[in-house]
Amino acid sequence: MDDQGEPIRISRPAPPNDTGQQLGVALAALVRYHAAVIDREDRLEAGTGTWLTGFRSDDASRSSAMRSAVLRALQLGFDDLNFRVLEELGDGDTTPDDLGERLHLDRISLAQRVSDLVSAGLATKLPETGRVSATAAGSALVDLVRDAAAKGETELGDGW
Repeated sequence: MDDQGEPIRISRPAPPNDTGQQLGVALAALVRYHAAVIDREDRLEAGTGTWLTGFRSDDASRSSAMRSAVLRALQLGFDDLNFRVLEELGDGDTTPDDLGERLHLDRISLAQRVSDLVSAGLATKLPETGRVSATAAGSALVDLVRDAAAKGETELGDGW
């Protein structure tokens, strides 16, 4: 803030990073998965079997689907408690019991959070083992927040 309490505008551009690319690539896989599910339903149920062809050729629909996937992932991932879940998942996988204990969450509350993160493409849960882990998109989101916070701390400095 300046002397009048206004935010200081920094004119230098942010350094390039590949977080957006990492999120985009990982979430494109999620959109492809959803498209495959819809296509299967369209072909096997009461649909016409032509939905996927139309989606593939409709740039606006694909763009909208990607934008929605990215915004949903950011919305869910930037929730404070969901973000703490992603941080705890780190680079490895864990059981819900261990994760709940570290976060001081009951099993139901944790299951709801994990389900949200899985549906947004930020985490994965293997039903066979019950283990939970962050996806590449979830890890990229954690890296983005950590990087931005570290750069902000450096910029803020000690002497203000």
